[in-house]
Amino acid sequence: MGRVELKLIRDMGRVVEKLIRDMGRVVDKLIGDIGRWNINVSQTWGDGRETYQGYVE
Repeated sequence: MGRVELKLIRDMGRVVEKLIRDMGRVVDKLIGDIGRWNINVSQTWGDGRETYQGYVE
């Protein structure tokens, strides 16, 4: 019984590690996309205040 539990805990650790790594990649990509979008918006309007308003609403 003890061995099975240990193996489960080890497997869970691996799954959680992989999830955290994947989440990190997703977050990095999201931040990159938001950065690109923000640059596009500020180029379109030419004024930072409009981009700011977009976030507040």
